[in-house]
This record gives sequence, structure tokens and C-alpha cells, in this order.
Amino acid sequence: MQDFLVSILLGFWTVLGVQNLPIDTGDWNIESRWSGAGGNWILKARNNNLKSSCSPGKYLVFPQVTHGIHKVYADRKLIYTSGDGTFQTTSAFYERGVVACEFLAEAKDITWTVQTYSQYFARIKYMPTVASSRSAFFFQDVIINIVAAGCLLILALISVFIFRSRVRSSDIASLTTGSVALAVYAALTCGNYLGLNWSMLTIHKIADVSVWIGSFAYIYFFRNFKFLGKIEFYSFSCAFFIGELLIIFGGSADVVQVGTTIPIPFAFICIMSFLIRAVMDGFHAGFNKNSILGIISITSFVAAGCNDLLHILGLIDTNMLMPVGSGFGVFFLAASVNQDIEKTYLERDDLVSNLQTKQDIMACWVRITNTENKSFQNHRN
Repeated sequence: MQDFLVSILLGFWTVLGVQNLPIDTGDWNIESRWSGAGGNWILKARNNNLKSSCSPGKYLVFPQVTHGIHKVYADRKLIYTSGDGTFQTTSAFYERGVVACEFLAEAKDITWTVQTYSQYFARIKYMPTVASSRSAFFFQDVIINIVAAGCLLILALISVFIFRSRVRSSDIASLTTGSVALAVYAALTCGNYLGLNWSMLTIHKIADVSVWIGSFAYIYFFRNFKFLGKIEFYSFSCAFFIGELLIIFGGSADVVQVGTTIPIPFAFICIMSFLIRAVMDGFHAGFNKNSILGIISITSFVAAGCNDLLHILGLIDTNMLMPVGSGFGVFFLAASVNQDIEKTYLERDDLVSNLQTKQDIMACWVRITNTENKSFQNHRN
């Protein structure tokens, strides 16, 4: 059954026209195309003309392969490896391999191998390139996810303090759960830098379970605010449940990826519904401050979600943005909800003030009436 599901996933990948190798390989000679061996998928390429472009002070940057381990040999001597090729210890999910050209300057023959334990992710969009710096790639692939994890945890705490006793407990719980779960996902994508030594498959499962728990919590939050219909919500809920079961009990990375992929189209429908509803409400409200903050929040979720969807499907070559998009989304969402709460409190205060004024007027009228009655009685006496 699991093999059948994986074949459907790979067939869908083929229908989309996703190629596992670029058409133009430049000076790189593909010695061995992606081939399966012991549950891993390996690509091997060689370059004998790198010295002219890879000069000291520059860096050779390898393409991003999700759950990929890069190895570089200079004249058949191993000079670089990005992680554990047995996948018994986790490595950063999206980190590119980078080697300083000074280690390659004297080499006549450069051999590069990259392996992943998922056939679905056995693909590259481009061949290794020379860059003047490595810091930007490390920031994009690692640092930004660690920072996003910290920001999401902080936003979760802020949400609790801001909304406590001001909105329903279920709304606070869903918003906080979503932020914490996506923080866990963002952190686990760089688990080796946080001292985690668990296997890649274990970290992969926990991360993907977390990302969908976080997504479900956010969707539930918006559902409570009437941004989503019953059909969309329950359809996504069913896909979420099936996907989580496959992720948890899947015996391979590709089965886990099947579970991760199943809820994607339903989540896409949900976030597009959020955006349409937010814009419609904006037109209705005249795009006040509250509606604008809400649109910015939902747009952050939509942009990050669409980017990651296309990236996972292999249709675009970008960085995963969901942790960052979620951080911005939660921030502006909290600001929007807080504005709505402040508006409600102001309306309540105005109502209380008006009621108090009416009570004061009534009390004054009663006093005047009593005074007039007493005067009338005294006059009669």
C-alpha cells in the first residue's frame, strides 16, 4: 500500500513536468544520474575545468537538495562532507553545500556526489556555481529558520498575555499552538545546529507532524472568525488526519512525504479563501486599520504557503518561507485582533458612559420632581 502511494506521488511529480536534472550542466560531466542504492538516491558529477573560475577568495556553492548530503573530492581525496551519509544523524534539511575555492585551487579533478534518502527529493535545478560569499546562503538555509523559531515562540507568549481574558480561550489556544508547532518545525529543520543527534527520519517525521499541527491550528483560528466555510474546513481536517497518520507510521521518507503532500491542496484552498474573505471585508469596512492589518497577516500566510507549495513540488527554486511568513502573519494577526478588541472595548466604554449619563439625567429629573412635589405640598399647607 505504501509503495502504491509513493508511486502516485512520483507520478504526480512527472505529470507536472519536474525534471531531476538541469538541461544545461555546463562544465560538469554527469557520471552517474540519480540512482537508488540501499534506500538512498545518489548523483555523481565531475569537473576538470574548475580552476579558471573558482579562484581563492570565492566559494563553490552546490544546489539545494532537501535532506541531501553533499561530498566533494579533490583529486579523489575527500575534502568536504555536509553531514551523515547514513542518515542515522540528522542534518539541516535545506542547507546547501559550500566549499572555499582555496581548497580546490590545486586540484585537477573535482568530484561531487549528493545523496538523499527520498526519491521524491532526488532532483536539482542547477549545477554547482561559484559565488563571492557563503554567508548569504548559510543565512537563508539555516540562520533564518532558527531566528523564525525564536520569534514564533516569543509571539506565542505575547499572544497569551495580550488576549488573556479578552478573547475566547479556544482562540488563544489555537493561535498559541500554531505558533509553537511551527517554531518546532523551523527549529528541527536545523536540528543538528541545536545539538540534536536523532536520525534524519525521526526529525523529518516530528517536523512534518508539527508543521501540519501548526497549519491546522491557524486554520481553526480563522474558522472561528468565520473566514472559512464548513466544507473547506472539514475537507482539510480529513486530509490533515490522513496525512498525519501516514507521516507518523510511514516507514520511509517518501511515505512521510506522501503524508505531507496530501493536505497541501486543501490548505491552499483554505488560505485562498482567507485572502478573498479578508479583501471582501476590507471593501465592506472601507479598508480601515483593522482590515488592512488582517489583509497583511493573511497575505503573509498565503505568500509563504504558495511559495513552499511550489518549492516542495519542485516547480520553483526558492527558500522555504513558511516559518518566516508565519512569524509576520501572527504578528499582524495579533495586531489586527488587538485593534478589534480595542474597538470593542471603546464601544463598551462609550455605551457605559452613555448609560451613566442617562442615569445621571434620570436621577437629576427625579430630584427635581421630588423638589417640585415638596414645594407643591408646602404651598397647599
